[in-house]
Amino acid sequence: MKMQCALAAALALSITPATDSGRPAGIYTLRYRFAPGQVDSYTFKLGVRTDTGGQRSSTSGAASDVVKVLRVNPDGSALVSNVMQGFHLYGSSGGNMESSLQYTLNPLGRTKSINKPPKKLGGRTFVDPESLLRIATLLPEKQIRLGESWTNSVPNPFVGGGKVAVRSTLFREELVGATKTVRIHQTLAIPIAMGMQAPGDKKFVRVKGMLKINTASNFAPGAGKIIRSNTLGSCTFVFDDVKKNQKAKEAEAFKLGIDVSLELK
Repeated sequence: MKMQCALAAALALSITPATDSGRPAGIYTLRYRFAPGQVDSYTFKLGVRTDTGGQRSSTSGAASDVVKVLRVNPDGSALVSNVMQGFHLYGSSGGNMESSLQYTLNPLGRTKSINKPPKKLGGRTFVDPESLLRIATLLPEKQIRLGESWTNSVPNPFVGGGKVAVRSTLFREELVGATKTVRIHQTLAIPIAMGMQAPGDKKFVRVKGMLKINTASNFAPGAGKIIRSNTLGSCTFVFDDVKKNQKAKEAEAFKLGIDVSLELK
């Protein structure tokens, strides 16, 4: 379960955009904006649903996600620290979990990871933080009108390689409390081939699947940051066992559902 939670938490790592002033109504030039020492704290909530051979379970938890700008570079990019603090599962007596990433983020949302990418399969190491963060709210290079869409191509963040197409749409203007925001809808499907440790087994086995992700984010153009976001993900992992036929593989498939939310405190 920790592996699924780490995956879901990783999917939620995103921060900030902005627009120019004096623009025509309904047209935006979206850019990330940074200030030295800027700190934004978000409430992070996670729900995970699993189905393994008909055995279903669900769990949920919460944490504080703290995003800090450590340095602003001459080209407008920033060195950013993202720390997930005090993650705990509801109803669990276990200790709190914490994770941390440092990366460089440019005004269009492209990242360069400071943390070294993983070289092994299994556990929490199957996610490449640099690649995964490239998927977080990538912005269009040109001005965008309400209702228009744009597409980015990014590296597959999971072991398996290749490129992933991310389609985004500037859906509408929306108030969140008293804050004016623009709502962005984002969809992508990630082919996954990786190692996973089966319950009660120390050995890692190869699994394949397609992770489908839908995200709705509210950006505050005036403040230049995300106010809230909601992400739904689903995937069916099939164990890649050459000794079993397709029907047997599907019967043992591991189904994962993820519900992640972030909201500025």
